[in-house]
Amino acid sequence: MLLLFSQRGISSSNQVPHFSDYPSNGVFDGKPAKVILKTPDEKNYRTRLRDASVEKIDFAGEYVLTYWGCGCCCRSLAAISKKTGKVAFLKDPIIQPFADINEDILQYRLDSKMLVVIGQLGEKDDSHGFGRHYFIMTDKGFKKIHFTQLPTLSSEEVGKRIRKGLDDAHKQMSNK
Repeated sequence: MLLLFSQRGISSSNQVPHFSDYPSNGVFDGKPAKVILKTPDEKNYRTRLRDASVEKIDFAGEYVLTYWGCGCCCRSLAAISKKTGKVAFLKDPIIQPFADINEDILQYRLDSKMLVVIGQLGEKDDSHGFGRHYFIMTDKGFKKIHFTQLPTLSSEEVGKRIRKGLDDAHKQMSNK
């Protein structure tokens, strides 16, 4: 099993992973652990983490996923283990450049350790850019296993959409 896992690295395969490839070990149903707040990041986001820690498990059989805004078109993400109380942060914030996306930017399941993030990771993601980033939850946190590039809109198209949005908003305001 370990050999199979090590062959699923980012660069070793072009095959897109599936949620069923990374099943969780059942759903934790014991007494929830209190969220552990030791690191500077955990302490900095303590209110958000504590609030999320009382929610229902929704990821990988024992975690609650939570995210918050970190600027325009930006989200930070963490997973809280209801079993251990440990917090795992996604290393880089998720940046949402203008693109045609008709699906949730976070895709995950209760019965799978895999998380799919659609966007760009960090302000400068020179290694991959905008696309689908595939992670699995490990004992040490999120581990990136795959990436699929997605097209972004040209600056000209972004400008057209912004102008259209402003025009539409102006028309709505004028009709009131």
